[in-house]
Amino acid sequence: MKRFLFAAGIIGFHFLTMQSVAGHPQREVGIPKSFHSTLRQKPFPGVVPDKATAIAIAVAVLKPMYSEYAVNEERPFIASLKGSVWTVVGTFHDHGEAVSGGVTTVRLSKRTGEILHVSASM
Repeated sequence: MKRFLFAAGIIGFHFLTMQSVAGHPQREVGIPKSFHSTLRQKPFPGVVPDKATAIAIAVAVLKPMYSEYAVNEERPFIASLKGSVWTVVGTFHDHGEAVSGGVTTVRLSKRTGEILHVSASM
């Protein structure tokens, strides 16, 4: 009899739990419901919504590849958006001496932030 009552209690608890979960839309834990409704109301601007963000990501990518000094020498960076791809290009400074080198270019996805291309011109 005790086993029957114990099993009935577990089945009843499971049934009540499933009923309370059923009918509620699933969403990721920790993300407020207001965030989901905001996404439905406005078009998502992407992970990289503006020039400042594109430049900040490009600089963060370039510093480990080159030195901080070399990256700072290419400031100001110029960012342009074509379709859904940001292109960030450094500025070449001619200091009046024989200079070798060029500028770096970083292309990244506006939607995902993925780095699509990194190059340095000569």
